[in-house]
Amino acid sequence: MLLFAPMVLTILYAWIIAREFTDGTLKNMFAISVSHTAFLGGKLLFLAILTFLFMLIS
Repeated sequence: MLLFAPMVLTILYAWIIAREFTDGTLKNMFAISVSHTAFLGGKLLFLAILTFLFMLIS
């Protein structure tokens, strides 16, 4: 679990960011003046919470 969890979570994080771009919601987020750092920070916070939950499960 410790070997594959960082790889899976990195792929999941990249998929979430890519999904925002392909669905067109990324353009809408930046149109309402959400900074890049706040946007990526929120996504990183979600990934940290997900990692913590995976650690609790394992």
